[in-house]
Amino acid sequence: MKTLSLVEASPTASNQHELNGVAGLKSVFGKEEFRGPALFMYDEGIIVATANITWYDSREAHPVRSEHRLYFQSNPVMDAAKAGDEVTVTRSADGSIQVDISPC
Repeated sequence: MKTLSLVEASPTASNQHELNGVAGLKSVFGKEEFRGPALFMYDEGIIVATANITWYDSREAHPVRSEHRLYFQSNPVMDAAKAGDEVTVTRSADGSIQVDISPC
């Protein structure tokens, strides 16, 4: 779980569509790149969407430094998200990914 920062939540603050790779996300994805669909839910299902995500190391070419990020496609759930909202990302036993946004 992590708290959304302004640049992660607001398209007017950043066009990156990425979450910083905090320890909780690393425990879900590890260090290997992941690409695939994810189910996004806002406020326990008030808004639901499916969008592709990519987990990657933006510093992969750097010899000693890594910086993981979770890229997401634009979707109605992330459009509704605001700075301060809580994000929980889970991976089920079948490998499916769910991104839950809880408003603050």
